[in-house]
Amino acid sequence: LTVNHPHVSLFGFDHNKNHLYKWAETLFTNTSYFDGIAFHWYAGACFTQIQRVAHDFPDKILLPSEACYELAQIPKEFFNPDTFLHHGNWARGEGYADDILKDLHAGSHGWIDWNLILDETGGPNHVGNLCDAPVLADVKFGQGDLYFHPQYFYLGHFSKFILPQSIRLGLNIQANASLTKLDHFDDCMGWPVYGACHPGSLKSVAFRRPDGQIALVVMNCNDHALDFRLSYKGLGSFKNIIPAHAIQTYLIPDLSTLFLPPPFNFLTLSTRSRLRALFSNSFSSLLFGIIFIISLSTFIYKGRQHRGSRRQP
Repeated sequence: LTVNHPHVSLFGFDHNKNHLYKWAETLFTNTSYFDGIAFHWYAGACFTQIQRVAHDFPDKILLPSEACYELAQIPKEFFNPDTFLHHGNWARGEGYADDILKDLHAGSHGWIDWNLILDETGGPNHVGNLCDAPVLADVKFGQGDLYFHPQYFYLGHFSKFILPQSIRLGLNIQANASLTKLDHFDDCMGWPVYGACHPGSLKSVAFRRPDGQIALVVMNCNDHALDFRLSYKGLGSFKNIIPAHAIQTYLIPDLSTLFLPPPFNFLTLSTRSRLRALFSNSFSSLLFGIIFIISLSTFIYKGRQHRGSRRQP
């Protein structure tokens, strides 16, 4: 296979993260056939499992290969077929983004959705395990209407701005104790615990793209807004606010054109609960000179508006 198909990569395991390290250790220490290991999210976040594999086997590719929301795990009293089709659920967009952010932080090299598009029932499925998806197609009456769920828009913050061959940057996150004490939630407990974004400090990840620009994704899963300050080492900082249950992407131009000395390999994010900073400066102070934020997109859930979902004929 190596001789005849050198471009083919082999991934072992392809199951839930809660047993990831055990399988990686067995596969990588006893054989040389595997280029990496693939894994699913259905047993919980288990980000420490990814960190251990990335640390002990740095030359291997870690690939999250399956994630979706199974409708069977939603209590019937909370399931409305019409709402499911037309609007989806905002929390599932947050759940996708939380898993992507933290998988990437832990050492993953990508992220794959299990179902990019399904029909209006969440199928077809040969065993009746209907699921949600970023896009649903209403094919029942032959109209072919497409409904874009929150997962679609949350995915776009990564797939649109973090390009192939991008390099993850070190990101120093500083938050007050009232936020960080909520960050130590371990849901690596086995199926069906998965896909939840818990309150806490600002969730974020940053990459340097092949074109030199920096893509920074930040997300707030709290019920209140957060103030934050983004700093480059030796270059100053700017402030902004991220609303409750929102995601933002910042695209910052190539810093190498500034002809300033290194290092530019890490950013600092400091955050405060908006509840504790209602009267703080909310202006985006551009202290970078010629550095400007050229892309910022925010999707905010407001009551029943479900702004992240829309119907497209």
